[in-house]
Amino acid sequence: MFMDRTLKQVFFLLLFVHVLHASDSITYQSPVDHQIRLTGNFMEIRNNHFHSGIDIKSSAGRTGDLIRSVHDGYVSRIKIQSGSYGNALYIDHPVTGHTSLYAHLDSYTEEIAKYVKYLQYKYQRFEIDVYLPPGKFMVAQGDVIGTMGNSGRSFGPHLHFELRDTRTEEPINPELLGLGPTDSRAPVIQSLHVYHLGDELEMISDDIRYFNQNKPGFQLYKDEVIAQSRYIAFGLQMFDLMDGSSNKNGIHGYKVFENDSLIFSWQAERFSFDENRFLNAFIDYSKRKIYGQKIYLLYRQSCNPFSHYRDFGSGIIEVKKDRRQDIRIEVFDLFGNNSDVHFTLRKAEDELVPDQNPALCDTLTELKAGIFNVSFSKNTFFSPQQIYARSIKDVVENQECMTLELGSSSVPVSTYYKISIGNYQELDAKMWTMVSKDDKGRLIHFGLEKENGKFVSYIDQLGKFSLFKDIVPPDIEPLSMSLSQSSAWRFRIKDNLIPDGKVDDLEFKAEAGGQWLLMKYDKKNDMLIFNDFEKLPQKPFEFRLVVTDHCGNSDEYIRMIK
Repeated sequence: MFMDRTLKQVFFLLLFVHVLHASDSITYQSPVDHQIRLTGNFMEIRNNHFHSGIDIKSSAGRTGDLIRSVHDGYVSRIKIQSGSYGNALYIDHPVTGHTSLYAHLDSYTEEIAKYVKYLQYKYQRFEIDVYLPPGKFMVAQGDVIGTMGNSGRSFGPHLHFELRDTRTEEPINPELLGLGPTDSRAPVIQSLHVYHLGDELEMISDDIRYFNQNKPGFQLYKDEVIAQSRYIAFGLQMFDLMDGSSNKNGIHGYKVFENDSLIFSWQAERFSFDENRFLNAFIDYSKRKIYGQKIYLLYRQSCNPFSHYRDFGSGIIEVKKDRRQDIRIEVFDLFGNNSDVHFTLRKAEDELVPDQNPALCDTLTELKAGIFNVSFSKNTFFSPQQIYARSIKDVVENQECMTLELGSSSVPVSTYYKISIGNYQELDAKMWTMVSKDDKGRLIHFGLEKENGKFVSYIDQLGKFSLFKDIVPPDIEPLSMSLSQSSAWRFRIKDNLIPDGKVDDLEFKAEAGGQWLLMKYDKKNDMLIFNDFEKLPQKPFEFRLVVTDHCGNSDEYIRMIK
């Protein structure tokens, strides 16, 4: 339980005195009482981002496991989201200089839960993000701070746990500090990917080599790779297995050697959230997008600014006819288990010729197609690309729409770019938006806003985008509304468009007799939940729920409670 309030100030002073005498012997306690088994590890490949912590399985596949503070400190931040981390708690540990994060919680301690509800009613919002001063909620190592849950964008009970550098807010690998399982198995390498690069280091072609299953280790069927261009680089499809779990986790690190000289290296130690999107140049994005494969690129693309590669080179190899080039790739985990790949490079007699000259990736690029103007800032792309733009008419949801076809969706971008729309009759930024389809065929939208007299949309992917007028309101479906108040009230809310990019989610407001009510929003299930019955006025009263989408369309549900 939390410390008695009368001891908090004394504890806080002693804590900071201890900082002055802290040593390297400081150890963290596990945040769970059971054996740590992981479903996801640090810097594992996720959609458009690195995994910033470790995912710890529940003890028995259910919510409710006690979650404990890993060290002495104070609650510095409380954040509640309908998606993402769900119910999250941040604890600063001045002794270590780290902040621990506990996400997807089912519940907080009674003291924190009471404070959270106070804030939600004060600001009349379900989602909150509040930073707390030192001393409000002090914790000691091992104190219970909540229970394991499945809130936010979580698809099974687990704890997402992070350690961050308090000063920089950069996530660091908890396993390096003893928080993680043992690992007695070497990483598994599935295939070698060979990338033939042009003089501007653009991709010309690629091919795949597989390993001979009848030989030990990871040996290619032929130990010679033919380079069809002046420059060549490599990638590996691979994963790691940890004790106590069958999940395919991310790789801890790799090294690339040419003739026994280290030319490229990376290790999962820490990264910056500002560089999260650079994941799409850390992997083969095209194969991830098309086939769902996780292929680590063992080289730095020419416009990839990711700062956490080791400073040994780019990993790009210039192939020469008169020189033997032996390549060795070493893949390793945190416990020293290694897997190696060896082969020799030989240059082909005839080199491949690029189809066309690509635009450089470190320059400003402007494209025009019909009513659409596209602006790419410098380093929008990770490598030189040839991007086309074409304006067509397309039918979306029975609307004939002006549509922009822009490059290939299998080409990643590092940041948002701008699409501007010229003169277009009856254009109202509130009702109109830019839409596309996701991998499941659902309509997603990126919004539209007025900027310097033009309508603009900021988008973080390539593909086909249509100018769409959204006149369809969200849908409210009451699922359960027990008048006896014996179970929670539940409503499913959906919209015809899924927010993406910088677009806000659905807004909702519930009232009883004109008084605001706290509705919990479970985004992954499109569910609004109400169980705060002590806040209801005396019967009879009118219950009113309004849901509004980004384009201003609203739906309303009203019921008299007698």
